[in-house]
Amino acid sequence: MKRILMTLSVVLLLVGSTFAQKQSDKFYEAYLTQIRKIPIDSDAARNVVLKNLNKTIDEMGESSNVKRLYTNYINEIKTLSFTDGKSRSIDVLSKDDLKGLEVKQDKFTGVTHIRAKDYNLYPLSAYLKIDKENRLFMNLIVNYRGSGGWIFMDKMIVLARDKSYTYNFKNMPRREITGGSSVHEQLSEAVSPELLDILDNIVISDTPVEVRLSGENYVDRKISPKNVDLISKVLSIYDKLKVD
Repeated sequence: MKRILMTLSVVLLLVGSTFAQKQSDKFYEAYLTQIRKIPIDSDAARNVVLKNLNKTIDEMGESSNVKRLYTNYINEIKTLSFTDGKSRSIDVLSKDDLKGLEVKQDKFTGVTHIRAKDYNLYPLSAYLKIDKENRLFMNLIVNYRGSGGWIFMDKMIVLARDKSYTYNFKNMPRREITGGSSVHEQLSEAVSPELLDILDNIVISDTPVEVRLSGENYVDRKISPKNVDLISKVLSIYDKLKVD
């Protein structure tokens, strides 16, 4: 919750200088673009974003042409469902459970992260967060690295078990130039029941797994057996930690 509030504050600072000018549709559209970059991974996070969006709509003039964009996004995030819940102590996990993973605690926020050691390098990487109230969250990190320019990814198509699974991302990727012509797009997506089903099918697939990251352009990536194994480990830990 505090992380979401802090992010909203940063968004306000980024665009706040325009408040000295007349509020315009262009401003509200830019503001919504920033809001859409905030990861929504729980009911609490969604409620904070919804409150902010509704407040912004109230501030708009009756003639604003972007209200529909705000309303569409509100309706979109209202339909989100999450897999978060209460967590058991991580003491129930064995060394074998955590093989290939890292456990890091942020001493300032009290949040514990359980994830692959090289999570930034895999196309798909599941990871867990446990906050100081012992709430458990599962997210999926999606990575694109390449030298062929941006793909502006907004969905993925996974091939597993001789079937295809399409998932439209709810969040926007962060983009950076990593050197020369090399670029990196990364997004964090709260694992919904729909996304969890896709991850389960990746793990149990008896055929090679591939993913197409798609947007204005697309790129195909193979999901290595090691990548699949790390996703499987995170799902197993999630099952062990989550209190039914």
